[in-house]
Amino acid sequence: MADKKISQLTELTSPDPLSDVLPLVDSDLNQTKKIKLADLPLSDAEKGFLVPFTTDIQAGVTQTRNLTTITDLDGYDGNTTLTSVYIGSNVTSIGSNAFYTCSSLTSITIPDSVTSIGINAFYGCTGLTSITIGNSIASIGNNAFAVCTSLTSVIIPDSVSSIGTGAFQSCTDLTSATLPNNVGFTSIANFLFYQCSSLSSVNIPDSVTYIGISAFQNCDFTSITIPDSVSTIKQRAFQGCDRVESLTLPTNAGFTTIEQFTFAEFRALLSLTIPTTVTTIGLKAFRNLNVLTTVEIPSSVSSIGQEAFQFCTLLGTINCNVNKTVIDNAINVFGGTASPLTINVPAGLGWTAGPGQTIGGNTNVNVNII
Repeated sequence: MADKKISQLTELTSPDPLSDVLPLVDSDLNQTKKIKLADLPLSDAEKGFLVPFTTDIQAGVTQTRNLTTITDLDGYDGNTTLTSVYIGSNVTSIGSNAFYTCSSLTSITIPDSVTSIGINAFYGCTGLTSITIGNSIASIGNNAFAVCTSLTSVIIPDSVSSIGTGAFQSCTDLTSATLPNNVGFTSIANFLFYQCSSLSSVNIPDSVTYIGISAFQNCDFTSITIPDSVSTIKQRAFQGCDRVESLTLPTNAGFTTIEQFTFAEFRALLSLTIPTTVTTIGLKAFRNLNVLTTVEIPSSVSSIGQEAFQFCTLLGTINCNVNKTVIDNAINVFGGTASPLTINVPAGLGWTAGPGQTIGGNTNVNVNII
Protein backbone atom coordinates (compact mmCIF):
# COMPACT_ATOMS: atom_id res chain seq x y z
CA MET A 1 0.00 0.00 0.00
CA ALA A 2 1.35 3.41 -0.94
CA ASP A 3 2.29 5.77 1.83
CA LYS A 4 -0.55 7.99 3.00
CA LYS A 5 -0.79 11.09 5.08
CA ILE A 6 -2.54 10.72 8.43
CA SER A 7 -5.37 12.86 7.05
CA GLN A 8 -5.99 10.21 4.38
CA LEU A 9 -6.26 7.25 6.76
CA THR A 10 -9.64 5.79 7.63
CA GLU A 11 -8.61 2.54 9.31
CA LEU A 12 -5.70 0.90 11.12
CA THR A 13 -5.53 -2.74 12.20
CA SER A 14 -3.53 -3.90 15.18
CA PRO A 15 -1.67 -7.23 14.62
CA ASP A 16 -2.33 -8.38 18.17
CA PRO A 17 -5.24 -6.41 19.66
CA LEU A 18 -4.89 -8.16 23.04
CA SER A 19 -1.37 -6.93 23.71
CA ASP A 20 -0.62 -4.32 21.08
CA VAL A 21 -1.41 -0.63 21.28
CA LEU A 22 -4.88 0.39 20.20
CA PRO A 23 -5.01 2.54 17.06
CA LEU A 24 -8.09 4.69 16.70
CA VAL A 25 -8.72 6.88 13.68
CA ASP A 26 -11.34 9.59 13.69
CA SER A 27 -13.14 9.12 10.37
CA ASP A 28 -15.68 11.92 10.82
CA LEU A 29 -15.51 13.78 7.51
CA ASN A 30 -16.04 17.07 9.32
CA GLN A 31 -13.08 16.58 11.62
CA THR A 32 -9.29 16.45 11.20
CA LYS A 33 -8.09 12.83 11.07
CA LYS A 34 -6.23 11.78 14.19
CA ILE A 35 -4.58 8.68 15.57
CA LYS A 36 -4.58 8.08 19.31
CA LEU A 37 -2.63 5.25 20.93
CA ALA A 38 -3.24 3.66 24.30
CA ASP A 39 -1.95 0.66 26.21
CA LEU A 40 -4.41 -2.15 26.70
CA PRO A 41 -6.57 -2.86 28.61
CA LEU A 42 -8.30 0.50 28.68
CA SER A 43 -10.04 1.99 31.68
CA ASP A 44 -13.56 3.35 31.22
CA ALA A 45 -12.18 6.87 31.43
CA GLU A 46 -9.63 6.15 28.70
CA LYS A 47 -12.29 4.64 26.48
CA GLY A 48 -14.37 7.76 26.88
CA PHE A 49 -11.43 10.01 26.05
CA LEU A 50 -10.67 8.06 22.88
CA VAL A 51 -14.24 8.36 21.60
CA PRO A 52 -15.23 12.01 21.95
CA PHE A 53 -18.13 11.96 19.48
CA THR A 54 -21.69 10.79 19.96
CA THR A 55 -23.00 7.91 17.86
CA ASP A 56 -26.56 6.67 17.67
CA ILE A 57 -28.57 4.06 15.78
CA GLN A 58 -32.04 5.06 14.63
CA ALA A 59 -34.13 2.63 12.59
CA GLY A 60 -30.94 0.75 11.79
CA VAL A 61 -29.10 3.83 10.52
CA THR A 62 -25.92 4.95 12.32
CA GLN A 63 -24.85 8.58 12.64
CA THR A 64 -21.92 10.20 14.44
CA ARG A 65 -21.92 13.82 15.59
CA ASN A 66 -19.68 16.08 17.63
CA LEU A 67 -22.13 17.14 20.34
CA THR A 68 -21.14 19.06 23.46
CA THR A 69 -24.66 19.21 24.89
CA ILE A 70 -27.63 16.99 24.08
CA THR A 71 -30.98 18.77 24.05
CA ASP A 72 -34.51 18.11 22.84
CA LEU A 73 -33.46 19.69 19.52
CA ASP A 74 -30.91 17.01 18.69
CA GLY A 75 -33.43 14.55 17.28
CA TYR A 76 -33.87 12.17 20.21
CA ASP A 77 -36.88 13.69 22.00
CA GLY A 78 -39.80 11.30 21.43
CA ASN A 79 -37.81 9.18 18.98
CA THR A 80 -39.12 5.62 19.30
CA THR A 81 -36.71 4.34 16.60
CA LEU A 82 -33.61 5.12 18.67
CA THR A 83 -32.22 1.75 19.80
CA SER A 84 -28.70 2.66 20.85
CA VAL A 85 -26.64 5.72 21.65
CA TYR A 86 -23.03 6.19 22.66
CA ILE A 87 -22.56 9.54 24.41
CA GLY A 88 -19.10 10.87 23.55
CA SER A 89 -16.72 12.50 25.99
CA ASN A 90 -17.20 15.92 24.39
CA VAL A 91 -20.70 16.03 25.93
CA THR A 92 -20.83 17.98 29.19
CA SER A 93 -24.59 18.20 29.79
CA ILE A 94 -27.78 16.33 28.93
CA GLY A 95 -30.60 18.81 28.68
CA SER A 96 -34.31 18.79 29.41
CA ASN A 97 -36.33 16.26 27.39
CA ALA A 98 -33.17 15.11 25.61
CA PHE A 99 -34.27 11.45 25.39
CA TYR A 100 -37.92 11.91 26.38
CA THR A 101 -39.97 8.72 25.71
CA CYS A 102 -37.25 6.99 23.70
CA SER A 103 -39.03 3.73 24.38
CA SER A 104 -36.72 1.50 22.28
CA LEU A 105 -33.55 2.54 24.11
CA THR A 106 -32.41 -0.34 26.34
CA SER A 107 -29.24 0.91 28.04
CA ILE A 108 -27.34 4.14 28.53
CA THR A 109 -23.88 5.05 29.82
CA ILE A 110 -23.39 8.66 30.82
CA PRO A 111 -19.66 9.50 30.66
CA ASP A 112 -17.64 11.29 33.32
CA SER A 113 -17.55 14.39 31.13
CA VAL A 114 -21.24 15.08 31.86
CA THR A 115 -21.99 17.24 34.90
CA SER A 116 -25.77 17.63 34.75
CA ILE A 117 -28.88 15.74 33.63
CA GLY A 118 -31.88 17.92 32.88
CA ILE A 119 -35.61 17.79 33.56
CA ASN A 120 -37.39 14.84 31.90
CA ALA A 121 -34.11 13.85 30.23
CA PHE A 122 -34.97 10.12 30.08
CA TYR A 123 -38.62 10.31 31.10
CA GLY A 124 -40.71 7.42 29.80
CA CYS A 125 -37.81 5.39 28.38
CA THR A 126 -39.83 2.28 29.11
CA GLY A 127 -37.35 -0.13 27.49
CA LEU A 128 -34.37 1.12 29.50
CA THR A 129 -33.09 -1.72 31.69
CA SER A 130 -29.74 -0.32 32.82
CA ILE A 131 -28.09 3.03 33.33
CA THR A 132 -24.55 3.95 34.28
CA ILE A 133 -24.22 7.47 35.64
CA GLY A 134 -20.77 9.06 35.38
CA ASN A 135 -18.80 10.24 38.38
CA SER A 136 -18.90 13.95 37.50
CA ILE A 137 -22.67 14.41 37.67
CA ALA A 138 -23.59 17.10 40.21
CA SER A 139 -27.33 17.42 39.55
CA ILE A 140 -30.18 15.29 38.25
CA GLY A 141 -33.31 17.18 37.19
CA ASN A 142 -36.99 16.71 37.98
CA ASN A 143 -38.47 13.51 36.50
CA ALA A 144 -35.14 12.75 34.81
CA PHE A 145 -35.68 8.98 34.86
CA ALA A 146 -39.37 8.85 35.77
CA VAL A 147 -41.52 6.10 34.26
CA CYS A 148 -38.49 4.06 33.17
CA THR A 149 -40.60 1.03 33.96
CA SER A 150 -37.99 -1.62 32.99
CA LEU A 151 -35.11 -0.16 35.02
CA THR A 152 -34.11 -2.59 37.80
CA SER A 153 -31.33 -0.82 39.72
CA VAL A 154 -29.53 2.49 39.91
CA ILE A 155 -26.33 3.68 41.57
CA ILE A 156 -26.18 7.44 41.93
CA PRO A 157 -22.52 8.51 42.27
CA ASP A 158 -21.18 10.41 45.25
CA SER A 159 -20.58 13.47 43.07
CA VAL A 160 -24.33 14.18 43.04
CA SER A 161 -25.60 16.76 45.52
CA SER A 162 -29.02 17.52 44.01
CA ILE A 163 -31.73 15.16 42.72
CA GLY A 164 -34.96 16.76 41.53
CA THR A 165 -38.61 16.07 42.25
CA GLY A 166 -39.84 12.70 41.01
CA ALA A 167 -36.52 11.83 39.36
CA PHE A 168 -37.22 8.09 39.59
CA GLN A 169 -40.95 8.01 40.28
CA SER A 170 -43.02 5.17 38.81
CA CYS A 171 -39.98 3.07 37.94
CA THR A 172 -42.06 0.02 38.76
CA ASP A 173 -39.33 -2.63 38.19
CA LEU A 174 -36.70 -0.79 40.23
CA THR A 175 -35.59 -3.04 43.11
CA SER A 176 -32.54 -1.24 44.49
CA ALA A 177 -31.20 2.29 44.58
CA THR A 178 -27.98 3.69 46.01
CA LEU A 179 -28.06 7.36 46.98
CA PRO A 180 -24.89 9.48 47.04
CA ASN A 181 -22.61 9.56 50.05
CA ASN A 182 -21.90 13.25 49.83
CA VAL A 183 -22.11 15.83 52.63
CA GLY A 184 -23.78 18.18 50.15
CA PHE A 185 -26.63 15.75 49.53
CA THR A 186 -29.03 16.82 52.27
CA SER A 187 -32.49 16.57 50.74
CA ILE A 188 -34.52 13.67 49.34
CA ALA A 189 -36.92 15.41 46.99
CA ASN A 190 -40.69 15.13 46.82
CA PHE A 191 -41.88 12.01 44.95
CA LEU A 192 -38.29 10.85 44.36
CA PHE A 193 -39.21 7.14 44.38
CA TYR A 194 -43.00 7.51 44.43
CA GLN A 195 -44.81 4.39 43.20
CA CYS A 196 -41.58 2.41 42.80
CA SER A 197 -43.58 -0.61 43.84
CA SER A 198 -40.67 -3.11 43.60
CA LEU A 199 -38.10 -0.99 45.44
CA SER A 200 -36.97 -3.06 48.41
CA SER A 201 -33.52 -1.64 49.11
CA VAL A 202 -32.31 1.94 49.46
CA ASN A 203 -29.79 3.68 51.68
CA ILE A 204 -30.58 6.98 53.35
CA PRO A 205 -27.18 8.67 53.89
CA ASP A 206 -26.28 10.35 57.18
CA SER A 207 -26.01 13.66 55.31
CA VAL A 208 -29.79 13.78 54.71
CA THR A 209 -31.81 16.16 56.87
CA TYR A 210 -35.02 16.36 54.82
CA ILE A 211 -37.28 13.73 53.23
CA GLY A 212 -39.91 15.17 50.92
CA ILE A 213 -43.60 14.58 50.24
CA SER A 214 -44.37 11.02 49.07
CA ALA A 215 -40.65 10.40 48.53
CA PHE A 216 -40.97 6.64 49.13
CA GLN A 217 -44.74 6.21 48.98
CA ASN A 218 -45.86 2.70 48.00
CA CYS A 219 -42.38 1.16 47.93
CA ASP A 220 -41.67 -2.49 48.80
CA PHE A 221 -39.41 -2.19 51.86
CA THR A 222 -39.50 -4.71 54.70
CA SER A 223 -37.49 -2.50 57.05
CA ILE A 224 -36.71 1.20 57.22
CA THR A 225 -34.01 2.96 59.21
CA ILE A 226 -34.10 6.74 59.09
CA PRO A 227 -30.81 8.21 60.34
CA ASP A 228 -30.64 10.65 63.23
CA SER A 229 -29.52 13.39 60.85
CA VAL A 230 -33.10 13.68 59.54
CA SER A 231 -35.20 16.38 61.19
CA THR A 232 -38.02 16.75 58.64
CA ILE A 233 -40.15 14.03 57.09
CA LYS A 234 -42.97 15.41 54.98
CA GLN A 235 -46.48 14.07 54.57
CA ARG A 236 -47.02 10.68 52.95
CA ALA A 237 -43.24 10.17 52.69
CA PHE A 238 -43.55 6.45 53.41
CA GLN A 239 -47.30 5.89 53.14
CA GLY A 240 -48.36 2.52 51.77
CA CYS A 241 -45.08 0.67 52.40
CA ASP A 242 -47.24 -2.20 53.51
CA ARG A 243 -44.53 -4.87 53.89
CA VAL A 244 -42.47 -2.96 56.47
CA GLU A 245 -42.03 -4.97 59.68
CA SER A 246 -39.37 -2.80 61.34
CA LEU A 247 -39.23 1.00 61.50
CA THR A 248 -36.51 3.09 63.18
CA LEU A 249 -37.25 6.80 63.49
CA PRO A 250 -34.67 9.55 64.08
CA THR A 251 -34.06 10.71 67.63
CA ASN A 252 -32.42 14.08 67.05
CA ALA A 253 -33.92 17.06 68.85
CA GLY A 254 -35.05 18.67 65.61
CA PHE A 255 -37.37 15.80 64.71
CA THR A 256 -40.58 17.08 66.31
CA THR A 257 -43.38 16.40 63.83
CA ILE A 258 -44.80 13.26 62.24
CA GLU A 259 -46.90 14.67 59.43
CA GLN A 260 -50.20 13.43 58.05
CA PHE A 261 -50.30 9.95 56.48
CA THR A 262 -46.50 9.65 56.83
CA PHE A 263 -46.53 6.03 58.01
CA ALA A 264 -50.11 5.09 57.19
CA GLU A 265 -50.81 1.62 55.79
CA PHE A 266 -47.74 -0.02 57.33
CA ARG A 267 -49.86 -3.15 57.48
CA ALA A 268 -47.01 -5.48 58.53
CA LEU A 269 -45.36 -3.26 61.19
CA LEU A 270 -44.78 -5.28 64.37
CA SER A 271 -43.60 -2.56 66.74
CA LEU A 272 -43.45 1.22 66.93
CA THR A 273 -41.32 3.53 69.05
CA ILE A 274 -42.24 7.19 68.85
CA PRO A 275 -39.19 9.30 69.79
CA THR A 276 -39.44 11.54 72.84
CA THR A 277 -38.57 14.54 70.67
CA VAL A 278 -41.94 14.35 68.89
CA THR A 279 -44.51 17.00 69.84
CA THR A 280 -47.00 16.61 66.98
CA ILE A 281 -48.54 13.54 65.36
CA GLY A 282 -50.49 14.44 62.24
CA LEU A 283 -53.78 13.40 60.68
CA LYS A 284 -53.91 9.61 60.00
CA ALA A 285 -50.15 9.39 60.55
CA PHE A 286 -50.30 5.74 61.68
CA ARG A 287 -53.65 4.69 60.21
CA ASN A 288 -54.09 1.04 59.16
CA LEU A 289 -51.19 -0.52 61.04
CA ASN A 290 -53.03 -3.81 61.01
CA VAL A 291 -50.76 -6.05 63.11
CA LEU A 292 -49.45 -3.54 65.65
CA THR A 293 -50.53 -4.60 69.15
CA THR A 294 -49.02 -1.97 71.43
CA VAL A 295 -47.67 1.56 71.29
CA GLU A 296 -46.37 4.19 73.67
CA ILE A 297 -47.23 7.85 73.22
CA PRO A 298 -44.48 9.90 74.92
CA SER A 299 -45.14 12.85 77.22
CA SER A 300 -43.53 15.21 74.69
CA VAL A 301 -46.61 14.94 72.43
CA SER A 302 -48.96 17.91 72.75
CA SER A 303 -51.02 17.52 69.58
CA ILE A 304 -52.46 14.49 67.78
CA GLY A 305 -54.40 14.71 64.53
CA GLN A 306 -57.71 13.00 63.95
CA GLU A 307 -57.69 9.29 63.10
CA ALA A 308 -53.96 9.08 63.80
CA PHE A 309 -54.24 5.43 64.90
CA GLN A 310 -57.55 4.58 63.24
CA PHE A 311 -58.03 0.99 62.01
CA CYS A 312 -55.00 -0.35 63.83
CA THR A 313 -57.22 -3.35 64.30
CA LEU A 314 -55.01 -5.37 66.69
CA LEU A 315 -53.87 -2.40 68.76
CA GLY A 316 -54.97 -3.47 72.25
CA THR A 317 -52.59 -1.65 74.58
CA ILE A 318 -51.57 2.00 74.59
CA ASN A 319 -49.16 3.40 77.15
CA CYS A 320 -50.25 7.01 77.02
CA ASN A 321 -48.26 9.73 78.74
CA VAL A 322 -50.26 12.75 77.58
CA ASN A 323 -53.09 14.78 79.06
CA LYS A 324 -56.60 13.50 78.41
CA THR A 325 -57.44 16.71 76.51
CA VAL A 326 -54.85 15.84 73.83
CA ILE A 327 -56.77 12.63 73.11
CA ASP A 328 -60.18 14.32 73.36
CA ASN A 329 -59.14 16.82 70.68
CA ALA A 330 -58.08 14.02 68.31
CA ILE A 331 -61.31 12.91 66.60
CA ASN A 332 -61.54 9.13 66.15
CA VAL A 333 -57.89 8.76 67.04
CA PHE A 334 -58.51 5.19 68.25
CA GLY A 335 -61.49 4.32 66.04
CA GLY A 336 -61.33 0.76 64.77
CA THR A 337 -58.69 -0.38 67.28
CA ALA A 338 -59.08 -3.54 69.41
CA SER A 339 -62.07 -4.01 71.68
CA PRO A 340 -61.49 -3.81 74.54
CA LEU A 341 -58.66 -1.30 74.29
CA THR A 342 -56.47 -0.83 77.36
CA ILE A 343 -54.93 2.58 77.97
CA ASN A 344 -52.33 2.87 80.72
CA VAL A 345 -51.72 6.41 81.97
CA PRO A 346 -49.79 8.10 84.77
CA ALA A 347 -51.72 9.89 87.49
CA GLY A 348 -52.37 13.61 87.27
CA LEU A 349 -53.16 13.87 83.55
CA GLY A 350 -56.92 14.23 83.76
CA TRP A 351 -57.88 10.62 83.10
CA THR A 352 -60.55 8.59 84.93
CA ALA A 353 -59.87 4.95 85.67
CA GLY A 354 -62.32 2.25 84.74
CA PRO A 355 -63.67 0.01 81.96
CA GLY A 356 -66.26 0.56 79.23
CA GLN A 357 -65.35 4.14 78.41
CA THR A 358 -65.72 5.80 75.02
CA ILE A 359 -62.45 7.47 74.11
CA GLY A 360 -61.09 8.54 70.73
CA GLY A 361 -63.80 6.73 68.78
CA ASN A 362 -63.43 3.41 70.61
CA THR A 363 -66.49 2.55 72.73
CA ASN A 364 -64.85 -0.13 74.89
CA VAL A 365 -61.81 1.39 76.58
CA ASN A 366 -60.36 0.30 79.90
CA VAL A 367 -58.25 3.02 81.55
CA ASN A 368 -55.63 2.05 84.11
CA ILE A 369 -53.94 4.78 86.14
CA ILE A 370 -50.48 3.58 87.09
